[in-house]
Amino acid sequence: MVYNGHPEGAVEEGIALFNETLLASTEREDHSASASAANEDMTDEELAASMAAEGDQYDELPQYRLTGFTFFDREARVLPFYADIIESGRELNMSGYVKPITDDSPLIDGGVAMFTETGVVGWWVAGFDGGEKHVIGVTTEAAHYYLTEPSELYEPFMVDIDTKVFISKAIIEHLIDQNACGEEISYEDLLLAIEERTTPRNVEKITAEAVVKHADFIVSQVRLI
Repeated sequence: MVYNGHPEGAVEEGIALFNETLLASTEREDHSASASAANEDMTDEELAASMAAEGDQYDELPQYRLTGFTFFDREARVLPFYADIIESGRELNMSGYVKPITDDSPLIDGGVAMFTETGVVGWWVAGFDGGEKHVIGVTTEAAHYYLTEPSELYEPFMVDIDTKVFISKAIIEHLIDQNACGEEISYEDLLLAIEERTTPRNVEKITAEAVVKHADFIVSQVRLI
């Protein structure tokens, strides 16, 4: 799949983040105060993601939302950010529309069109705490971004990772609940726990075949708890 170019009017990330709209929501000179104000309007899942990002060299970075996004490499190939590309040291860039952390609309209206040139340094998932939704985000040298809605071109990749994370979240939360009760857990119990959940709008009904297909990712997430 070939990257079809940056959004119209897009500027490099370092320029985009100094847009007046974004600066109004996150003061770069005093990020800690601004982050506290933003957190008051964030959901439990978003706060969990914020906490998950703490403890490393990027914990003081500002936080934004990114919608209409696409990830691509230097050869203009559209690639999944979650497929060990970043971990292997390969450069992966992104484009999309940056919005204040409190703006959870998937629409690009009001967003600042941007692209990166220095690469994404990490990605993360959170929200495995009983909340309704999971959170997926990425980090650059300049900021943390909560992913809201992909571009049409990138939609298939987000369906894939949302399916992986949805299954992982259902299994992890069920394991935690059952462990607290001291009850044994069967494979059939796990499948039932998944089937009872309402899938995100972009994820099809989960089958046993889907669980097997994404087993490696699910196991990697379970090992983290």
